[in-house]
Amino acid sequence: GHFGLPIWFDTKGGVFTSSRAFCSMLPPWVTAMNNHLAHTLHIQEKSSWKTQFPENSEKYQYVDPNTYTFAGNAFSLIHEPQSFTKPDGSRYYHLFEQMPDASLTIMRLALLAAHTHKRMFRKKPLLLYISLSNFDYAGHYYGPYSKEVIDILFAIDHQLEHFIKSIEKMYGASNCLWALTADHGVTQIPELLHHEGNPKSQRLDANQILKDLNHIMYTLFNVKNIFKATLPPHFYIDQDKWSTLGDTTKDEIIFTTKSHLQSVKGIKHAWHQRDLLSPAFAMQYPPHDRAHWFAAQYMAGRSGDFVVQVEPFTQISVYPKGTSHDTPYDQDIRVPLIFAGPHIRHNEFDHKVSMRHFSSTLAKLLDVPVPAEAPEESLLEEAMHQKYPLKLTNPIDHVKMSS
Repeated sequence: GHFGLPIWFDTKGGVFTSSRAFCSMLPPWVTAMNNHLAHTLHIQEKSSWKTQFPENSEKYQYVDPNTYTFAGNAFSLIHEPQSFTKPDGSRYYHLFEQMPDASLTIMRLALLAAHTHKRMFRKKPLLLYISLSNFDYAGHYYGPYSKEVIDILFAIDHQLEHFIKSIEKMYGASNCLWALTADHGVTQIPELLHHEGNPKSQRLDANQILKDLNHIMYTLFNVKNIFKATLPPHFYIDQDKWSTLGDTTKDEIIFTTKSHLQSVKGIKHAWHQRDLLSPAFAMQYPPHDRAHWFAAQYMAGRSGDFVVQVEPFTQISVYPKGTSHDTPYDQDIRVPLIFAGPHIRHNEFDHKVSMRHFSSTLAKLLDVPVPAEAPEESLLEEAMHQKYPLKLTNPIDHVKMSS
């Protein structure tokens, strides 16, 4: 919403920025960090990556040496420094976003924000969100068993320790509540998994499937390029062309599309939006079938006109290499969920809960209203010793940062 100030890293400029919708000018603490980047990152010609431990350390025992044959980048960012300058002479910092220095930089920015807030609004609570995207970027390019991803994990662990200690020293440990989670997991690179002995692991080319669908629709119904885009696992219809068709033709296209998609080896289910929005959808699958998730998250007007669920170890992608997280299976959906702070008793649970409980649990810990879209029940009753006693009676500053 517009209650807070979102700050993000601009890949082209190599600086942190925001939008005029949120502020007319950047806060001084953002400008200070950008000045620092001008004297550090901007004068670098190439990427530079020093691992957290010696490269022969047992810390990297799970690294897969075959990664780079199938990775989105055919090179190791650790061993092969890459230029920040594009062939046309412009600078581009997406490689920086895949490195440990990206999370280090954003935590330094967050410390500047927290220090400024404490100096200017000593008694006003601060709600600070930090998104560490280098782990995500490296995961897409290199997969979960690359040295890049494993080293970033060690780096973030070290960086978080310093960040947490600095914040607690600044505000007092008894005044700090911490919540840590992730928005998704990541699948192993399918070609790498297949190479190492899993015959079911495969990649489906979503763009080729889109072309095949358009060829079928043109052949059978004389409608050219009725499918206009794919964002796996979604396929989108050209609504202008769709609106010119009669109901009978529409029904036939829906039936033919679902039949073709489900004939593709590796696709388990294919649904049209009216399937997913139908009240009868839930009765077609057992209670714990993950097909229900596709209906629960479907948003008409934003989600695709057709949605597919792939089989385990199948990845549908518009990219020829690297990996993603588009399936409802454990490797993509299981993430840590941690709350820590005063009066929260140490305990560990290893059963599945919904990420939708994150916001309701955080709200109850902070004693603020639960968002309307979140479930009213939280995880407090099972996992917490008692309510977090902090009373936030003043308006909260919201700052969300993303690398």
